Amino acid sequence: MSLKDENYTPKWFIDPCRSFLNGFELDPFSNAIANETIKAKQFFSIDHNGFNQDWSAFKTKWVNPPYSKPLIEMAIAKTLDYAHIGETLLLVNTSSSTRWFHSCMAVCAAYLHPYKRINFDSPYRTTKGNRYDQTLFYFGTRPYEFAADLIALGRAVQPIPTIH
Repeated sequence: MSLKDENYTPKWFIDPCRSFLNGFELDPFSNAIANETIKAKQFFSIDHNGFNQDWSAFKTKWVNPPYSKPLIEMAIAKTLDYAHIGETLLLVNTSSSTRWFHSCMAVCAAYLHPYKRINFDSPYRTTKGNRYDQTLFYFGTRPYEFAADLIALGRAVQPIPTIH
């Protein structure tokens, strides 16, 4: 990972997400500074490499992966490998022209487009703002609760299954 991958989800966005899942058991791409806001019971820092860890013991996961290539593709593959276990919230740039984004859409229970762009916190960046929209994917069995509990953050959508 590079320094540009060190971006922390702000408290105003995390708090309702944490409340919805009644806490996070795992944040697989994090560090001690970010976990002060995330408050996951377990996190994997760059030193512990979340790509090489087993996530199967964790029932609630917050995933804000590194967005650079090829790490984003690797992070999505890893997340989808474990998305069927418990509940997962995955926050990514809205990148609807990529295969990985459509892979998420194909298996998520719901997704949410925030009302505004998320200005991520970063210890390495001095400028504010974000050029990209985000999507919050929900993998779990409570899509209606997801939509209702997170309505203050954005509008949730339940995908229609398609046959290829």
